[in-house]
Amino acid sequence: MRPRDPRLGAALAVTLALLPACATADEISALRLAVGVFEWNLHPAAAGELAVQYRGGLNTGPLHPIVGGKVTTDAAAFVFAGFGVDVKLGRRFVLRPSFAPGFYRQGRGKDLGAVPNYRTAIEVALRLDGGRRLGLEVDHISNAGSAPTNPGEESIVLTFSFPLGKRGPGSPPPP
Repeated sequence: MRPRDPRLGAALAVTLALLPACATADEISALRLAVGVFEWNLHPAAAGELAVQYRGGLNTGPLHPIVGGKVTTDAAAFVFAGFGVDVKLGRRFVLRPSFAPGFYRQGRGKDLGAVPNYRTAIEVALRLDGGRRLGLEVDHISNAGSAPTNPGEESIVLTFSFPLGKRGPGSPPPP
């Protein structure tokens, strides 16, 4: 058995440790768009990145489901499904760690060593009026040692989220 990437276990441990401080599910479902740099810390391998993500909201408890995908200017693609959690940092800011397994297609981009990979991410976002958010996210994709090579990659993206739908009567007010 190959050794696992220790960052994967660390990200899961941090997410679970933050659960007691998590926001309740007072957010409605949202669509998040992102633009940034894939493999931002290795300039020869860097590529532009566009991403979209659906985030589940009400009635999902502290863990919100996420489904999304990203494509790069090198024709690489990654689709994933997992969960994220909101940790409120005062009235206007939210820290959002997330975890999602998914499938990677190399295209002309970086070889990640395997098709199945795992995405861990952390986002800091400013909560705007109307349920919108503007944030910055860093993510790491890795095959967690399931293949002979495990180079991993890091992305940094600017995010914008907007709610899908409206709060119903009796819904908690936005924080």
